[in-house]
Amino acid sequence: MTGSLTDLVTWAFVAANAGRVFAYLPQIVAAARCKNGATAVSRTTWSYFAFAHFTGAMYGLVVIHDFRMALVFIGNFFACCILVGLVAWKKWRHHRGYASVRLPTPKAASTAMASVAAAPASTAAYQPRSMKTPNNTGARAKPTSRPEYTSP
Repeated sequence: MTGSLTDLVTWAFVAANAGRVFAYLPQIVAAARCKNGATAVSRTTWSYFAFAHFTGAMYGLVVIHDFRMALVFIGNFFACCILVGLVAWKKWRHHRGYASVRLPTPKAASTAMASVAAAPASTAAYQPRSMKTPNNTGARAKPTSRPEYTSP
């Protein structure tokens, strides 16, 4: 019975960790699509994961002589290395000013798309509903009721 249990645990380990290689893909795609240098991805954390997978592969090869285990850890190691390399490249490009998308200024947006109005250059300060609209001279109106902040 111990032989079949060992085989079952071994195959469960291989299946779970081989699936983990594919679980890295959404993180890699998200880092590749990130416009701000992939700041939400920690190179330190993923580098540590890569190191842990490398040591797992070496343990599998050298200590217990299990090629399947080593192969799974090597796959995880390479997936982590791809992510770390991609994030390092994205952060380097972002800091050097090579952003992949440049956002237009409000003036440029209004000339590019005449049907859509650009944001105003300045906005009025917040006023509660109990305040009257300021007059044309720029003076602020006094509250119309007490307390100053009334419910609608």
